Amino acid sequence: MKRQRFDDVRWRGAIAVFVFFVLASSTVHECDAALIIRKAGGGSLTQLSDALVKALEKKPVGKKTKVVELSGDTIADGAKLVRESGDETVVFAIGPEAAAAAGDIDGMKVVALAVPNPSKVKTSGTYISIYPKLEQIFDFLKDKLHAKSVGFLYSSNQNTEVALEFKKISDGHGIMFHPLAVASSADLIRTMKQALPKIDALVLAVDPILFDRQNLKVIVNEALSAKKPTVGFLEGLPGLGVTVSLVAEASTSAALAVGVAGEGSASGKKLMDVETSLVVFSRKSAEAIGISPEALGANKIQ
Repeated sequence: MKRQRFDDVRWRGAIAVFVFFVLASSTVHECDAALIIRKAGGGSLTQLSDALVKALEKKPVGKKTKVVELSGDTIADGAKLVRESGDETVVFAIGPEAAAAAGDIDGMKVVALAVPNPSKVKTSGTYISIYPKLEQIFDFLKDKLHAKSVGFLYSSNQNTEVALEFKKISDGHGIMFHPLAVASSADLIRTMKQALPKIDALVLAVDPILFDRQNLKVIVNEALSAKKPTVGFLEGLPGLGVTVSLVAEASTSAALAVGVAGEGSASGKKLMDVETSLVVFSRKSAEAIGISPEALGANKIQ
């Protein structure tokens, strides 16, 4: 009996020590705040911000969550971020402006979202891709659109690195890849007219020169005239005439970002793909070139 009581006491003591170290460890690694920063303006950035807030409610990485909107005034925004950040803060930066601003806060762990080309931002951290996993994109192009040759339209000063990544994946899928670099709006019509007869689908990078309203109208009209589908990666594009968008869903991206935030800090830059995508079609554009959105697995039709 004495031996049994001794073993019980020793066992309870071991459990107490174990619990102490677990609690101590969790206290040490819990940060003061999860700071979400974004450029003011709404739209997809607000959607991502809201998704992050919800994800952090389910899986907190700090004692509190704060959302800070950037005004565009570099000095004022820098002062605001220093003021809002605690001694230990995980920063979720939404958009390239926010990712750049986050790099000015010393000692912060940064997880960036909605950055079209991370190589254009100096800030170290983990970047959640604005594109769905590239293999999924080329599976869709090959299996759903039956494309054997695709054009990738982008501006040369913004997305050259992204074009190279797309090229690598296209090679593995046996798809002929045509990088279509444009330096200005003036290049657009000429490039489109030369490329469209050679390709089965036109892929649009997330790129400022392409998403100028007038430029996008030119792209959509030229592609429709040639009976070629356009493929984008933002949910609102089908509403502007793009045939289909393969979208990295906000909730999936946010959950991945929060999961990454709970891991160890990354040195340099780490890039992560989103595994699932939302398939959004424009019915008008699809039917104009003889495509059925339902037959191609549309999740949403605009």
